[in-house]
Amino acid sequence: MKKTRVWSSDGAARAELRAFEVSLAPYARNLGAHQNFTRHCWNSVLQDRLKTMPHVWPLLRASLSPYAHKVHALQILAWPRALHGIAVVHLGLHHFKTLRSGAMRGLKADRKGANPVLHLATANILADPEAWAIAQTLREIGRASCRERV
Repeated sequence: MKKTRVWSSDGAARAELRAFEVSLAPYARNLGAHQNFTRHCWNSVLQDRLKTMPHVWPLLRASLSPYAHKVHALQILAWPRALHGIAVVHLGLHHFKTLRSGAMRGLKADRKGANPVLHLATANILADPEAWAIAQTLREIGRASCRERV
């Protein structure tokens, strides 16, 4: 019962559930991604994941891999780790700005005057976290539409 969370779309049913001292959850983490049960747009699970990313940038910077491999690592490691479940929540521009700046530090491209948006987009469009999030959302839409036809 400690891990059990419940939610109901009906207010009267939620009041009854509170009487049983069961934890009500308007959102939850489901297979690592975020799941909302109300109209309110929560994204705390994703934000918690973003808080772990500052640990990744020094590791990427210390890597002796060529620059192209580091850019590729952003697409296949950093962005899936940081933005898992991005298709179902909204994320503010400040978070993308922070991710871009961290990626630039990891790539050793954080010189004075460097523009993270232009640099990452020209290296590879999917090296930019916001472009990766849009592409991932479109992939999820494609997968969902394929399932509905079957």
